[in-house]
Amino acid sequence: MKIRSVLLLLSLALAGCAAHAQGVSEGSKPTREALEARPIPWKTGSLQLVPETIGHLQVVITDGFRRGQNFAWFIAGGRDVVVVFAISNGDVDELNSELSERYFSESGLPGDRRSYVILGAIKGPGNPPDPGPGGFPELYVVMVMRAAFEANIMQVHVDEAQVGAVEKTQ
Repeated sequence: MKIRSVLLLLSLALAGCAAHAQGVSEGSKPTREALEARPIPWKTGSLQLVPETIGHLQVVITDGFRRGQNFAWFIAGGRDVVVVFAISNGDVDELNSELSERYFSESGLPGDRRSYVILGAIKGPGNPPDPGPGGFPELYVVMVMRAAFEANIMQVHVDEAQVGAVEKTQ
């Protein structure tokens, strides 16, 4: 499992470099929904708020505004904020476990190419202020969305490589 994680991180780094070279490293400006995102507390089963039909899910973990607090940004396709959870350091394992259960079930579904990637913990310049009525600062949201956008590019490249490998074996 550790080798798989290292390979994924290496692949993400290479994809980011390739995306920069191709001029597609920047996503569009964050949507109004992304800028207005408010965190909700994570609890067991909260993953039900994330549709199972999302093909490429990015989870970006960022620092919170208090010690031990983080935010888990669930983003679909590198562009759409689905939900933001306020999580503790201890919640990260449970969140990962629920994601693994959903995306890598033991039975497996033939042709199921849904994937997720967790990027974390991303620390911006200082911790964000409490996302009160004004939401998160725009530069903070831009940082989160850019990370998700580039991870999505990598997920698409991995899918294309897997399809090519399957075609070669047939």
